[in-house]
Amino acid sequence: MAVDKNSSAHNEPTDDVKSVAPSNDEYDDNSGGVDLENLPENFIAPEAKGFGARNKAAVRRKLDGKFTSKNLMCSREGARQLKYLENPNRKRPSRPETRCGCQAVIKFKWNPSDDSWFVRDFVGVHDHELVSPSEVRFIRSHRSLSDADKLRIKALINSGVSPAVTMRNLVQQAGGPEKLPFLKKDLYNACQRTQKEDIPDGDTEAVFSYLLGKQNTDPGFFLKYTRDEDNALDILFWCDGTSRNDYRAFGNVIAFDTTYKVNAYHKPLVVIVGVNHHMQSVVFAVSLVSHEKEETFKWILEQLTEAGDNVAPHTVLTDGDKAMANAISVVFPKAVHRLCLWHLMRNVKEHSSKTFCSGFMKCVDRCRTPTEFEQA
Repeated sequence: MAVDKNSSAHNEPTDDVKSVAPSNDEYDDNSGGVDLENLPENFIAPEAKGFGARNKAAVRRKLDGKFTSKNLMCSREGARQLKYLENPNRKRPSRPETRCGCQAVIKFKWNPSDDSWFVRDFVGVHDHELVSPSEVRFIRSHRSLSDADKLRIKALINSGVSPAVTMRNLVQQAGGPEKLPFLKKDLYNACQRTQKEDIPDGDTEAVFSYLLGKQNTDPGFFLKYTRDEDNALDILFWCDGTSRNDYRAFGNVIAFDTTYKVNAYHKPLVVIVGVNHHMQSVVFAVSLVSHEKEETFKWILEQLTEAGDNVAPHTVLTDGDKAMANAISVVFPKAVHRLCLWHLMRNVKEHSSKTFCSGFMKCVDRCRTPTEFEQA
């Protein structure tokens, strides 16, 4: 960078600032009318600069909420607060620290005389290595979903295409993952937002009205739900009186599985089932969720325990989901976790050769003793 780290503040409006870190040749001292609402889009050149930027220390007028100053910092400015690193209730290990106290910054000030913006101060020297052009797409401030991408994703999801297949289609159309301006996690977040938007308020209220009506006719009906920060339905859990009685009697072994896209909104439906004394399948509880996180499954199991008068299963069968397994170990620490044979067989068929699949199925289906299994 040609700009000195101790460069002085600029008192005149500037024009055509193209990047958070322009060179001296690019820096021009005549400009105004910058759209402060879109500073990252106007002042970052992701193809040329190997760093991200974030807004900090913006000031608004109380009278009308108009910005009067705003700073764009390097994304590696500052450091993570200790309260997040030293939180005794943290369940997951901290992510690696990426911030290193970088001082690179560009500061904007509003000029009320002609309603324009000028660069008040600029520090263009970074105290860390810049990201290579091939990896710059991983920087958060450089990632974005265009309106066209959002419409395409929504169309595919509404057609019943899974997020994973949607991502593969977009990668193929773009000519490779490096050609996409977003990552897989961005697409999954967009899918989740699409699912929430597709649920009309009337449908949500209809669900609650129906389940509340069941409560009035069934004294044993159990209903719990949560809402997200937008007051939208997040998790819905319910079971009737018969299911609760069945769980108390036959809940020593349960099967815990998520079935995808069995409803109009493509939300996972969690069905907790077991077997009664007539070897018949019985449903213990049902839950409709918006995401499959460990906290979600933990909450569901806690509601199952409450509905079943603190009865805990001895064995839990799942499809191998890691978040689900972690939740089981927390809520049912004494329960034995087993993988569902159907899911095992499906994975073997999808990811192995016919020869291995045949031998594996022989070991599972035809071996009745440990000796036979070892010899097979």
